[in-house]
Amino acid sequence: MSRVTDRKFRCMKCNEIYGITTYDSVNVTIDYDIKERCLSGDIFHFECPHCHNSYMLSYPCLYHDQENKFMVWLYEDEKVIDAFESSFIEQLISLGYTLRRCTDMNSFIEKIQILDDGLDDRAVEFAKYDSFVDYIENKKRDPKEIEGIYYHGIDNDVLKINIRTIDKGATIMIPYEALLEEINNHKDLFGIDDENFPVIDSRWIIQIFEANQNIS
Repeated sequence: MSRVTDRKFRCMKCNEIYGITTYDSVNVTIDYDIKERCLSGDIFHFECPHCHNSYMLSYPCLYHDQENKFMVWLYEDEKVIDAFESSFIEQLISLGYTLRRCTDMNSFIEKIQILDDGLDDRAVEFAKYDSFVDYIENKKRDPKEIEGIYYHGIDNDVLKINIRTIDKGATIMIPYEALLEEINNHKDLFGIDDENFPVIDSRWIIQIFEANQNIS
């Protein structure tokens, strides 16, 4: 079951106070209808009943997929790992669960999409990093033009990475299996020491490449 909390929120436009409902946790295996609202970001969308101004509000939320065995926690504070007993975490890991923490709403939604597609998120971050390098070095573009790099799906074992820029951007196609092979060849670099809701994002992959310039 999903767990919700009723809160009071003051509209940032008209200053009126109204009630909102936020999701502390969602279990999409039991409550399947909530899945699409998570993927679309609808659970973070609110509208003031007084002035009808709409907002996207980020708040802590735990996404649980029992069927695909993963949890994604939207929580900025690293201390979130204290919320679970270590024995429970160990049990989840022993059952084959992937546990991840995200620090912002967009990465939370993207992470759910990646894991829901059955992918290794390390490989996706690798692909996004490679796409950035390819766009800057091979296409001779200015890094300042880039507004974001996003996972856009997988088709016939090929990852689609979207690069959003000031003008129009580009889509980079990267073979998924080649990335997995590279990760397996460098397990000492891409291994995750702490499986208790680690943050696997652009900063994580950049740190790896900055520390190991010889990765092919």
